[in-house]
This record gives sequence, structure tokens and C-alpha cells, in this order.
Amino acid sequence: MSQTNRLLGYPADARLLVVNADDFGMHPAINEAIIGALEVGLVRSTTLMIPCPAASHAMDYLREHPNIAFGVHLTAIRDTVHEVFGPLTTTDKVPSLVDETGYFYPFDSMAELFARGRLDELETEFRAQIEAVLAEGLAPTHLDWHSLRINRKPEITDVMFGLAREYGLALRVMGRA
Repeated sequence: MSQTNRLLGYPADARLLVVNADDFGMHPAINEAIIGALEVGLVRSTTLMIPCPAASHAMDYLREHPNIAFGVHLTAIRDTVHEVFGPLTTTDKVPSLVDETGYFYPFDSMAELFARGRLDELETEFRAQIEAVLAEGLAPTHLDWHSLRINRKPEITDVMFGLAREYGLALRVMGRA
């Protein structure tokens, strides 16, 4: 526990309940709700979806409030067909992660993503998302993932563990780690 506490900025012996607001950067309305929850103390951290339309606004807020713990919400899937966002890397570098429109697969096509998606391309995209946050001068505390049912494909967890270790970040896990 002490390393996780240190990575999150707490004493080694602290007992933590971290209430986190996912999807920061997805849409302006989500940003507004998360900022409000952060400012009144309802949540203590958030996770940033860097490929999404309102990510620059979210990053501006985090830059202005460097005391807010935040993670990179690794993103490789959209919630619905109506959302339009895709990889930070060019689609020719990660073709297995995008549908015929050039955007990430929608949630209801996750089986297709799992069937087609290549782990090396997923790592390339996740690395690009982390690097984009770092290039903005921001300091994330952890990694987690957006809507991927990673229990169906444990190799994805291995990729995320490797990235967390490489970048010195905590990683949200499901169940006991």
C-alpha cells in the first residue's frame, strides 16, 4: 500500500477511499459537472480522456489546479455510435483500433475490437495518450481505462501494468491485485 499511497501523494500509512470522476474531457457538460464536484470536494480525483473533444479544456483546468490528482483514462472505445473521437496516433499506425469511419469502435462493437485489435497498436495508442498529457506539462498520478471490458482480454491488463511501471504511475485494478 505504501507505494500506491506515495504515488497518489499520501502518507504510507494512510487509509484511502478515493472517489474519482471518470471521463474528464469527454464533453463540455461532463467537464462542468466534474469541475463542480472537485470544487465542492465531492470527488478527490479525476481521469482525463485525452482523445476526446473537451480534453483541451480539461487540461487547462488541471494546469490551473496542479493540486488535483488525476489519471489518464486510457481510451480505445467510444460509448455510442454518435460520439466521434479516435486515436491520437494516425490511423495508419493503429488500423486495428478503428472502425470503417476512422474512429474508435463504439461500445456495442467491443467484440469486434477484441477480435481485430492488436496489442502492439493498443500499447502505441495508450503510450501516445500518456505522452500527450506529459507534453502539456501535467503530472498524472495513475492510469485506468475507459469502458474496455479488460477481464475478457487479460493481455490488455499486462500492457497497462507495463505502462504504469514504465511511467511510475499507479494503476486502477479490478478485484485483488
